[in-house]
Amino acid sequence: MGGHSYGGHHHHYGGSRISYSSGGGCTINPKVFFMGLFILFIILYVVIAAAVYPKTSNKATTLSLSETRAMGVSSTWYEKVAVETPTFKRDADNDEVGVQVDDLKFYRFSEKPPLSITESWNTNHTLLSIADYDHYYWSWYFYKGSSIKITWNYNAAITMYFVRSIKGYNAYYDESTSLTKYEIDTVKNPSGSKTYTIAKDDIYFVIFENWRAIGAQGNSTFSITSKLYNVSSFTDSCTPPCEFNVEYGTDDVYVLYTPTVTEYEAAGKGGPNSE
Repeated sequence: MGGHSYGGHHHHYGGSRISYSSGGGCTINPKVFFMGLFILFIILYVVIAAAVYPKTSNKATTLSLSETRAMGVSSTWYEKVAVETPTFKRDADNDEVGVQVDDLKFYRFSEKPPLSITESWNTNHTLLSIADYDHYYWSWYFYKGSSIKITWNYNAAITMYFVRSIKGYNAYYDESTSLTKYEIDTVKNPSGSKTYTIAKDDIYFVIFENWRAIGAQGNSTFSITSKLYNVSSFTDSCTPPCEFNVEYGTDDVYVLYTPTVTEYEAAGKGGPNSE
């Protein structure tokens, strides 16, 4: 869910000209008449298209523990909102890897809920090996106000990148100069500790790159404080795979919710990505 930029729409209105005859009647300007018919036709087309041809839109969303994601759905174009949960995802090499997260929930709200919940946790990665001229990365979706502290210690010179957006990761992977638009920080050091406060809702990547001809091994810790939607005021809920019918005339907000790390630990299932 990145930010959206909207361009302004400028409307220029011409004066309607009506000519009066000496007999007391009036004659409407033909240009105004046909323009009115054209506008009426466009309005009718949009209304009929919305009623007869509802759109279908598919969006793949990846969530880890302690993540929520909101989406607005207009009844003008959609009749139904459905959530499916595949049992696998594909990694960068297009290989299938296990992904199913237990206890995923789907909520409906009459208006957007507040981002008033804060969840904090640590995740540790020990004896992680990075091959020569290779990289390793982690990613999370953070809302504004979240924070992450990255601590690492490797036995060889590596570079740590903190990058915003999938476009940013792709720019890194393709060695594109556009990386500078998404690159928040770069630290070329085998060890270090950096803390970042999130200024914009987006997906963020921590990348460790081994740019030498020998392998690197080390440890890394991520201390995360994440902002989450408060889902206590929902109007409907279900456990995916499931769906909601969209009532005409509504603009409801839907939130996907994964259990928090503390909820998972309370259930004896451990934290995310811990090794």
